[in-house]
Amino acid sequence: MASTLLESLVAEIARLDGDSLVMHVGEKPYVVAGPSLAAADRAFAWHRVEVSDRPLTPDALLGMLGQMISFEDRRTLYDAGAIEIDADLGAAAGGSFVIAASRVAEDVRLEIRKRQGNRVPLDVWPASAVPSPEAAVEDVASYAGVDAAAELDLADDVDIDIEMLRGTAAELIDAFPAASVPAPAPADMLPADPPPSAAASVAAAVPDSGLVDVEETDENASPSAVILPHVRPRPASAQEPRSDSVMIEVLRLPAVKQASRLHVSAGQLPTGCIDGRMVTFVTAPVIAAADIDRFALAFRSTPSTVPEWTCSVPGVGPVTCVEFDDESGRGLVLHLPAPLRSAAELDLEPAIAALAEEADGFIVIAGPRGSGKSTLVHALADLINTLRSDYVITIESSVRVRHPKRHAIVSQRQRHGGGEAVAAAARAALREGPDVLVIDDLRSPEAIDVALDGASGGRLVIGTLAAPSVTAAVARLIDGFVTGRRPELQARLSSSLRAVVAQTLVDGIGGGRVAAREVLINGSAVAPLVCDGATWHLTAAMEAGRKLGMKTMADALSSLVRKGIVDAGTALRSAPDRDALVAALAREGIDVSDLERRA
Repeated sequence: MASTLLESLVAEIARLDGDSLVMHVGEKPYVVAGPSLAAADRAFAWHRVEVSDRPLTPDALLGMLGQMISFEDRRTLYDAGAIEIDADLGAAAGGSFVIAASRVAEDVRLEIRKRQGNRVPLDVWPASAVPSPEAAVEDVASYAGVDAAAELDLADDVDIDIEMLRGTAAELIDAFPAASVPAPAPADMLPADPPPSAAASVAAAVPDSGLVDVEETDENASPSAVILPHVRPRPASAQEPRSDSVMIEVLRLPAVKQASRLHVSAGQLPTGCIDGRMVTFVTAPVIAAADIDRFALAFRSTPSTVPEWTCSVPGVGPVTCVEFDDESGRGLVLHLPAPLRSAAELDLEPAIAALAEEADGFIVIAGPRGSGKSTLVHALADLINTLRSDYVITIESSVRVRHPKRHAIVSQRQRHGGGEAVAAAARAALREGPDVLVIDDLRSPEAIDVALDGASGGRLVIGTLAAPSVTAAVARLIDGFVTGRRPELQARLSSSLRAVVAQTLVDGIGGGRVAAREVLINGSAVAPLVCDGATWHLTAAMEAGRKLGMKTMADALSSLVRKGIVDAGTALRSAPDRDALVAALAREGIDVSDLERRA
């Protein structure tokens, strides 16, 4: 007995001596079969025998599609709309097969077609082989596996009406005049293969009966079955365009577009990350496993073994998808496109905005995960695009923000992988001679080395680094290299560094999140500290350089509290150095001793 749904359905072709198996979502799978004698073959064309009492679900059809054709063939199917390939379905199937698949919108139809030899046309059959109308009726009944006079006792899943076949046989055969059938040839003169014009002779002899015409394309090959149209007939009220898939409808919801990423799991409501908090979209539909399968099948551009891939969704934009499996089943995390925020929208400090005018050097944007580092980097790149006519290349792990065409040429490139892959992409980009190079993540010593090479070569390099403060960012740049190379790195860094900006996001009193930024500008007082690796003195250097636009994180947070934008308790919880923040608030005349005790 067949062990899978696919094997059991294919086995029905051999059991029913059929010619093909047709599977369509929402319909019961059926085997296409035809009568054994030529006259009945021409009169009744083909009929279908349903082999299941249940319609096919999207899950079942997608699963069988994955078993039968490769990933490359599936991509061809979705790109071209149809595909036909040879298949070996095992000895139990009883013969060689051709798999024909077609696609209309998101509806997929499969046909497993059995290869067969030619059938002998009607005009070359012996007279004894052309049955009378009464014999034709008996032949059809015999083909169905019953006696014409016997009581029908068919299984529930066999969709054959013998009485209907009898009536149709008599009407069609009586309608053919005797003169329209050519004189039969002697039996000993039958050709081994029918002549090329045989099919045309039969077609001319048979009047228009509403049957499907089959066109011969090769004299040595005749069709093994009539291929039914892909789109099944529907009433006039149902002839409306199919709606988009559930996944695309969810992605287009206004509430979802405010999220930075979307989480979907089979059988669950979708959730999204908005302002750092997970929110459940209760008005959205529950996502089924078939919805995730259809979305991945339509938009995936990488092999199924690669869990991360990027696609462009109409009406949404570029989306980076990460697949996973958990106790609920299959799921996806979708990183959604983000709007391009200008320097004015981010209320950038003048010292930070002025960095966009630097001709060369190394600028580091630091902050913890989810602190808006990429948003700040793209705001600087947008300033460069507005003010300068330069060639800008960005190396990003996920292109979520698109830069429009302004004065500069901005080439955005997405690179997956670890630090070595990022470094290789950045080094290749330097060979193109860009004026500005943006590296999304300086996660490895190799990437830092490339950034310093570009900065010392007369280019402006902007990179991001996961670090909570300016001091921690500089220390991480130095500590990323082996001890023997640190003096060299410190010397290169002290001469190439232009600024380090550390950013964190704090919950505002009126809702949303507000950016607090720490700024270090390299100069005569800072460069020696970087060269010597004395990072613990950088905070004092920033305090001494307030007139130059430098400020500590304590200064930034105390300013937000003084302006009434951020609550003092929230600022204390976000401060990397609480004592420094308490001292800064005390200078502003804000007493937080009670809050400090409770904390």
